[in-house]
Amino acid sequence: MASGASTGRRILLLTSQGFVLGLTLAWITVPASAIFLERFGSGVLPVTYIGAAAAGAATTALLGRALRRRPLASVAVSVLSLVCAVLVGSWALLRFGGAVWVSAVLMVLVPIVVPVGFVFLVGQAGALLDVRALKTRYPRVIAGFALGCSLGGLAGSPLLALLGRTEHVLLAAAAACAAFIALVRVTLRAFPAELSGVDEPESETPPVNLRSLLRNRFVVLITAFQMLSAIESQWLDFLVYDRAAERYPDTRELAEFVGRFNAIAYGADIVFLLLVAGVLLRKHGLKYGLTANPAAVLFLVIATVTTGVVLGSGATIVFVLVVATRVIDLVICDGATRTSVGAAYQAVPTPERLAAQANVEGMAVPIAIGFSGVVLLVARATVGTDGWLLFVLTAVVVILWIGCALVVHRGYGINLLANLRHRLLDPSSLAAAGAESLPAIERLLQSSSAPDVRLGLTALEAADDSLLAGHLRRLVEERREDMHADLLRRLAALDPDGACAAAREAISDDRPTIRAASISVLGEIGTASDGALARRLLDDPDREVRAAAAATIARLGDSSDHDALQRLTRELSVHLDRSERLVAAQLLVAQATRGDVDEATLARLLADADAAVASAALEAVGTDELVSVGTTVITLLARRSTAPAALRALVRNGDASLELLDRTLTELPGDLSPAESRRAQQLSARACRDIGSEAAAVVLRNHGAHPDRDVGLVAITSLAAINQPWTAAERDEFVSRSLDHELRHAGQVAKAIELLASHRVHHRDPQDGLTPITAALLDEWRVIRARVVATLAVRHGPEAIGRIAFQLDQPDTRIHALALEWLDVTLSTAERPAIGVLDPSMEWPERLRALKHHQPEVPRSAHDTLRVLAADPDDTWSRPWLSACAIAALLSDGETLDDHHLEPWQRRRGGDIVLETHQGLMNRSAL
Repeated sequence: MASGASTGRRILLLTSQGFVLGLTLAWITVPASAIFLERFGSGVLPVTYIGAAAAGAATTALLGRALRRRPLASVAVSVLSLVCAVLVGSWALLRFGGAVWVSAVLMVLVPIVVPVGFVFLVGQAGALLDVRALKTRYPRVIAGFALGCSLGGLAGSPLLALLGRTEHVLLAAAAACAAFIALVRVTLRAFPAELSGVDEPESETPPVNLRSLLRNRFVVLITAFQMLSAIESQWLDFLVYDRAAERYPDTRELAEFVGRFNAIAYGADIVFLLLVAGVLLRKHGLKYGLTANPAAVLFLVIATVTTGVVLGSGATIVFVLVVATRVIDLVICDGATRTSVGAAYQAVPTPERLAAQANVEGMAVPIAIGFSGVVLLVARATVGTDGWLLFVLTAVVVILWIGCALVVHRGYGINLLANLRHRLLDPSSLAAAGAESLPAIERLLQSSSAPDVRLGLTALEAADDSLLAGHLRRLVEERREDMHADLLRRLAALDPDGACAAAREAISDDRPTIRAASISVLGEIGTASDGALARRLLDDPDREVRAAAAATIARLGDSSDHDALQRLTRELSVHLDRSERLVAAQLLVAQATRGDVDEATLARLLADADAAVASAALEAVGTDELVSVGTTVITLLARRSTAPAALRALVRNGDASLELLDRTLTELPGDLSPAESRRAQQLSARACRDIGSEAAAVVLRNHGAHPDRDVGLVAITSLAAINQPWTAAERDEFVSRSLDHELRHAGQVAKAIELLASHRVHHRDPQDGLTPITAALLDEWRVIRARVVATLAVRHGPEAIGRIAFQLDQPDTRIHALALEWLDVTLSTAERPAIGVLDPSMEWPERLRALKHHQPEVPRSAHDTLRVLAADPDDTWSRPWLSACAIAALLSDGETLDDHHLEPWQRRRGGDIVLETHQGLMNRSAL
């Protein structure tokens, strides 16, 4: 996002454009409507609506074609120049030719000027502002438009008096249109990078046209929303002009009424936009912005009909209510609907966005206006428009409009998230090309690169698998070390006998990799006679070959072979040579496939000082063995070198591991260091995630509030990643409780950082970098942020929340805005304060305001904050390093801590660092 000054300049330029667009509209409407109604009457108005539909379709086609080839600003200048020429020509025809029919052309032009003008405004705003700035600042742009309409309406009577003839006001409209052109040029010169480009579709993407847009459900929903809005507004407009024409038969009086009506409507519009609109949108979000307009109109239409039934349709109060309904419609449309629709367009993929705006605003809206005209003509020809039929039809349209608004709101969040998705190239798409890709596949299969050969085989399976076996036989005969085992297994799936024959021949190869791969495949698909071949290889000089032979014997050998294998394993397990003990562990794994593991040998190998031996032995741990060696497995899980193998062992045993994992998360063996304890518990939570069963979810749920916040983070993250066996109420209760706890802690951390920042400014810390205590608090803030993300993922899904968190970590602030907008739309009212933690652009005072309802009692001074952090009397922080940093900060300021403040750390895990820091600094100060 641009800097504050740059954003202000962008808003000013866009607001100025909106202002002159409003002047243009007002100074076209006043003379055109007055001349038209006086000459033709309100009964012909629907015909102009139909004309607007035809003109809108033509305009959209031209706009869409132009926007695919030229930048938006260039198209805007051309279109506005044409409008300016039309206005001057219309004035000349009216003034010198008496061509009153020109007023009908201008009445056709009026419904097109606003949507096309807003295509240019919204398009520029989308390029110059991110979606968050668009929602908060765009009402000012619309306020400029409203101000122009209001001042244009107020100036109508003085202009008429000054110029003498009604048509002369068209020259003022032409001048305002020229000013619009000038402002577009100024904006283009100020921001050429943003406004000079044309969104080119990717080479494989078809060009954007109306048909492709209609395949986008979200664009269709926006189209329906805008069309329903246009129909309702046009019928209300007709009702105002129809009733006004009856009350003001004189052209000048009618022109003055139109001017006053515009002034009042847009004056109220300005007040609403400047004082209320932004506040309501920020507080209630897009859902309010989309539904407020139809809801208010529906209420007023019902009030008008009720009043008319009681007092009669000709009563003055009915006319006032009709005018008031149109005013409220216009005010809320500008103050909520336009901004919300402008934001909704940002959820349309960038290559389609301008085309969607042009088609919706330039064609769909005029078509809706034309439809409203057809309905009015039919109504006038049948039951008439001076009764209640039009009000009833308006109410029906408004009800449909409300339903459409709710669906658009739901689709907005989905499409925002989709716009944050990154597409990845899938090389295997070559397989989808069918037989046409065979020459390319042949080249891959001849490659010296193993990945290329594998890709060629995968593609061949899809393109023509009848050729696959022949290629596999040829490749197996080549005996390539980097892929012989893979090729044999692929061939075994198609031709088991051929694969066995090739493996038996390759057992005598002088390369150990080929021998090991061959005997392994025979162990998987061979016969009992292949056990004899495996026995010969037990004396092979290569360890991997011996291990593969043992695995084959375990599968194919008889009972005497198995007894011999156990004796050999026991002998090798106590061998002095580390490589022989490693072979023993691999032999044990081979025996585990038959459930024939000697537990004493297993325990000996697990306790081996060599990490590779212990890791290999872990592969032999099964459900039965887990009972006797569970404590040892957890100890190995705590060690960095053996943790991966221990984790695999626990996950492999599934739910049978859960009792051990639950016990580990609750209490640990006492001989582990704090770092090892944390690692064991974090990996225990991860093991539950990888097991992924409902029982595993229950274990994770019980440890979401773990005393160690890092362990709890892994537990919550893991919980979000698996299917939780709970009801929606249980899930919501868990999320609400966890999120409230995190936000309260976030309030503590934010307040502490704010107080200590002030302390640094006013006291005597001369360094430019972060102090250790501030760095420690920022680390704590990062943990809070991660826990908030994990907690939200439990309710909204890890895929969606993970993508949002990833985008917020990127440097592109426009992407930040899309991600934050998705959060604003998706999160509930209770969850929305979490944005104060997640928004990377917020300063600490802003965060504190966002978390104002989640701030517990905190110290009021930096010194008191440091004392609380150092002693942590309630074990709130549970961070020894944080307390040690607080002690260092206190002592550097000449403060001291009494022994009773530090006494609790003598009993807490990890308290040594706190006590040693305090003692060391005290000793240094004594020197």
